[in-house]
Amino acid sequence: MRYHYRSVNEWIAAVLGTAPIEIDRAAAALLRFCRDHAAALREARSAQVDRALAPATDALAAWLAEHVAGDWLLPSRLAAPIAALWRHAHDEVSPAPARVAVARAVAEALDEGLGHRFVSLFRRRGVWSVAPGEAFPVVQPDLRKLFDAPLTTLPDRREAPIDRTRRLAIAPAADGLVIALDLSRAALATPPAGDARVVVALPIGAPRRELDWTERRGDRPVFHDVRPVASTDVAARVTALVAEACALEATILVFPELSVDERALDAIRAALADAATPPALVFAGSRHVVAAGARHNLATMIAGAIEVTHTKFNPYFAGEQLEDIALVPAEVRAHGLVDDLGRLAFAITLLVCKDFVAPGAQHALEALRPSLVVVPAWSQKTSIFESDAMGLTGKTQAIVVIANQADESALGEEDPAILILTRPVPSLSPVIVRRSEVVPPVLVTAALGVE
Repeated sequence: MRYHYRSVNEWIAAVLGTAPIEIDRAAAALLRFCRDHAAALREARSAQVDRALAPATDALAAWLAEHVAGDWLLPSRLAAPIAALWRHAHDEVSPAPARVAVARAVAEALDEGLGHRFVSLFRRRGVWSVAPGEAFPVVQPDLRKLFDAPLTTLPDRREAPIDRTRRLAIAPAADGLVIALDLSRAALATPPAGDARVVVALPIGAPRRELDWTERRGDRPVFHDVRPVASTDVAARVTALVAEACALEATILVFPELSVDERALDAIRAALADAATPPALVFAGSRHVVAAGARHNLATMIAGAIEVTHTKFNPYFAGEQLEDIALVPAEVRAHGLVDDLGRLAFAITLLVCKDFVAPGAQHALEALRPSLVVVPAWSQKTSIFESDAMGLTGKTQAIVVIANQADESALGEEDPAILILTRPVPSLSPVIVRRSEVVPPVLVTAALGVE
């Protein structure tokens, strides 16, 4: 439906309302207007209206920085400072592209003049799940400093963004998945340095022989409660691998999916507590658990004294058997680190195996743009993981680490990867270590940057 606004005041009231509005929500409303009128925005950009409006946009950003002291603004106050933008845009193109060009310009001015407050606003609300169409602050990792090398193309240089600014993004609909940006533990861990060491720990060499599980048959075969046949033995291997990783000064330590039961997880905690220099980030695989009567595949991340978890939402098929887990919560969550300037400087996302390759999860990751994505997996086929990891790094500049366990005896046409590491640096090729190259229990190591 097309609306015709008789004045800038009427347009502001239609887009932002008349009541006081928080600055990030005002920017979000303008970005939604841009998204809803994307074709008109393209028309305006084709006529280079955005460039013509640049001086007035900069002037508006300066006005906002000077006159908006808090986190709220009254929409009607914007009419006078927006007037120059409004007139200039309408002098350049017809009304529809002019209005959306103004919306984009005002959103950018809010970001430039007041965007440094977006993270603190989001943190104070304490609500991390972001509904489709709602706004969240954008991660701004200093990857040039981390890698000290030229990076892949910035995502926003592929095409000028429509519904995000430098500091703010709009959550997409992601196939029913919940997108979350969690700043409750903003000092979760310091970002890794360029000389960081990534280590995958493989305590199990033959998962199909060394692991057992429970089968239940209803309408179709299902399996759950995957656990080591020799739990004490696996826990001892895990302890030894953690100690070895600490001796190697690992920064990021990752165990594969379902390679760690409750006893082994306790062994990891104990080994980390005893270590003089434990890894900053430990991803302790995943395990099958039952909570409130529901079956889950639960992954654990340990960062010092803090633990966070992720519940797998995309079950595995083993032949005719389906992994019997609850499909909710289905969430892609980024755990953010805020630096001393209040910027969202780094973010970590943990997913389990097939979660990562779900189209909705890929859409969510492209929107969230976490700095580090870690995926414990158990799969005899990893080509899709390899291509999706490289694709995500190319699209978002994310670092992706996938730790996979696989049976050597079941090697077929595909020799599965047990370590996949992609980095947003053209000079650093993806690191892919194959199952045929290792003999578990073993550590597999890779440098995050240039050794």
